[in-house]
Amino acid sequence: MGRIAKIKRLLIEESNKRILSEQDPVGDGPNAGEIQKYLVDNGYLPRYSTENGVKKDNIDWDFGDTSSKAFGDFIKDKLGVDVGIQSLQDLQDYLDLLGFDTGSLGFGEKVYNAIKWVIDFTEKGMSDLVNNPKINEITKIVINIISKNLIGKEITKIDKYSESDYCDTHVNYFSKLTDIEISEITDKTFKIKGSVIGDLKIGACE
Repeated sequence: MGRIAKIKRLLIEESNKRILSEQDPVGDGPNAGEIQKYLVDNGYLPRYSTENGVKKDNIDWDFGDTSSKAFGDFIKDKLGVDVGIQSLQDLQDYLDLLGFDTGSLGFGEKVYNAIKWVIDFTEKGMSDLVNNPKINEITKIVINIISKNLIGKEITKIDKYSESDYCDTHVNYFSKLTDIEISEITDKTFKIKGSVIGDLKIGACE
């Protein structure tokens, strides 16, 4: 198991100890009805819907496209971003994008644990998680591993001419990121340290 996978497993284990305790979950296995009840109780999923003239209870322990779309609405409300979840396949694709392995198409233990983690991280508030010393340290490790992918990216681009009656000037600067590290995370601030490299060229009165 890779380093990121181990860290992710620790994050999930820590989060699952706290998630949805007020919802009276049934057992420890994957429970679609538990998630559906949470979505209904919080206004993201109507309790009943009508399909082909037949009234249907949406807490049916069958987590399909309707429940997945409701979870997409939850994410949109909490994060302010519409990630376009319209089906169970969309939901699994999104969770996989976050780094979870949801397995083959269908609601199971992997999807259940991923959904619970996302709910805990958003609904319970990032501050509770970030202020947990163990999770804080794990989060910094994860972010710093991922942030290494930014090294080499162009972060500043200046290419500007200025003309006047007295003197024309030209400033040319392209900088690239050579190092980045999150040194501190709190529920209100975070500190980043890093370095950049680039050539600065200034021409005047050419």
